[in-house]
Amino acid sequence: MSAATDESTCDAAETCSGPLLTPAEITAVSFQPDHQTLRWSSLGAAHDVLLGQVGDWPVGQPGEQCLAQGLLASSLVETAVPNPSQAFWYLIRGRDSSGPGPYGKSSSGVERTSNVCPYAMSHSTTTLDYRKSPSDLDTTGATEILDRAHTEYAVRPSPMRPTPTQHARRTLDGAVLVSLAEALAVPTGLISLSFLTRTLGSDDYGRLTLAATIVIWLEWSLSAMLSRATNRLVAETESWEPIASAALRLYVLAGAGTGLLLWSLASPLATWLHEPQIGRYLQWFALELPLFCAAQAHIQVLIARGHYRRRAWISAARWLARLALLLVLVGCGFSVFGAIAASIGTVVVELVMARRVVAIPWGSGDRSLTRRLLRYATPLLIAALCARLFNRIDLIAFKSWGASASQAGEYAMAQNLATVPSLLALACAPLLQSTLVRMQQHSSLDEARQLASHALRLACLLLPFAALVSGAAGAIAMLLSGPGYAGAAPVLARLILASIAGVVVAVSAAILVGFDQPRWTVAIAMPMLLVAVVLLAWIVPVYGARGAASVTLACGALAASASLGVVSFGCKVTLPLLSLFRSVVVAMAAYAAATFMEPPWLVPKLALLTLAIPVTLILLGEFSRQELGLIRTVGRNLLTPHDS
Repeated sequence: MSAATDESTCDAAETCSGPLLTPAEITAVSFQPDHQTLRWSSLGAAHDVLLGQVGDWPVGQPGEQCLAQGLLASSLVETAVPNPSQAFWYLIRGRDSSGPGPYGKSSSGVERTSNVCPYAMSHSTTTLDYRKSPSDLDTTGATEILDRAHTEYAVRPSPMRPTPTQHARRTLDGAVLVSLAEALAVPTGLISLSFLTRTLGSDDYGRLTLAATIVIWLEWSLSAMLSRATNRLVAETESWEPIASAALRLYVLAGAGTGLLLWSLASPLATWLHEPQIGRYLQWFALELPLFCAAQAHIQVLIARGHYRRRAWISAARWLARLALLLVLVGCGFSVFGAIAASIGTVVVELVMARRVVAIPWGSGDRSLTRRLLRYATPLLIAALCARLFNRIDLIAFKSWGASASQAGEYAMAQNLATVPSLLALACAPLLQSTLVRMQQHSSLDEARQLASHALRLACLLLPFAALVSGAAGAIAMLLSGPGYAGAAPVLARLILASIAGVVVAVSAAILVGFDQPRWTVAIAMPMLLVAVVLLAWIVPVYGARGAASVTLACGALAASASLGVVSFGCKVTLPLLSLFRSVVVAMAAYAAATFMEPPWLVPKLALLTLAIPVTLILLGEFSRQELGLIRTVGRNLLTPHDS
């Protein structure tokens, strides 16, 4: 091997007739905002990375380690943290065709050496070796970073390894934050619903919702196809960037391909639905699909890495941007196309914000990672397609069997109102799944099962709130959309209860994937869809909208019951049966009280009954003193300005 010099050439024994050139200096050594990715600036072809205790500095001490040897990248993921009152130093040298760079010199001019990371003549034989993961360390402290030519300090917080209780609390913090952010769907959605129904009219609103229903089903099917697999595989490894890059490529390719297919089939779909106008709507919506998929790839990686607060901020920004764009574009007279443009603009806002937090590299095609991701995602893809189709097939069946655009608009309005609990489940389930994976990595299997049981319990406790909306469905529909949407009341009364069943199914699916049981999701979702198709074909032609909503409720309840049984059997999770009983009792009382509500003073009455539900549950002994204390702690944590 030859090494270049400024005057001559080295021979095979690396003796030179002129002064030897060394690799350029390593600069800008620092940890990234995730506190795990160590980056530096270098012109060298490869790098050696040393680690040691600050008390053992300078280089050459017995306790130092070789983190990476011959590393081609200018970054690595380092998860080790120092013991209390201690710190680590990191030393990086470059190597190229001229050989390795030096480790610096002492004050007397003597060059420093190390017994680790020896120089290998062939870069192809070098390997990458990481230290132990944080699961082996129960530590706090700070990290100091030094480069080879001068000392450059940067501080990285070194959190303690989370205990099972801390895992659960962090998940609860994140779930509350994300739920609060997603709760903006209620005020912004109600404003959007009222604005669009009154501005567009029932016919145009029905066509817009029908087109949006198809696109939303495609979007969330594509997202669910890879979201759970991406979440799990990223959460279970510290070297997450390669699998995240593979996921991003699959997401974008799937979105682009589906968008092209939707553009091609838009006209035949419009003809089949007896609404020729929605063909153009679908073609414009097709532009949103690849952008949406790219945004979801970033969101899933962000959640898997534990950035729950930032996930909440992105959700809040999405809902506010959607409302603002709708009011501006539709209000300026762009009608349905303005609403479509607002939807596309909202996705762009979400993608830009997500990339600012976690910029996934596109990377090169690693077929092994792609195959691994697809292999794990295949059963989840089937389950996701079945679940997404089930969520919207009632409206599609109702319209395809002869309903007018106005009737479809009434059904769609009720369906949109009933999706709020499902949105919360979609937002919080990935947090639960990634936490379960981490807890099992830390050998906390029993605590993971306990957390899963509490998650099912919270899902069941949503039932009284849905029953309250169900009882007041007529008054709510009149208040939001006027007398023209009176037919939506019985549909809303059924679909809001069905949405709670959907929450139970979604939480159960997250638990099954978290416990590495993805195939059970197919066993639940596919029969649910097939039974719904058969019942809709039989009941909708006779009973219309009420029949379609009743089928959705019945099939959802059956799927929720099956999900609880599978989680109990397959994951050994204790079912919260006593909590479910209390929830049913309170739900019956809430429904009975809500049926007497009339539009005058409806909002204050609903607010009082909403507050009465948790108070009643507390009086019935649903929450212990420790749990109430935890709720107060979470409330205080929400006001703490730190990233989770």
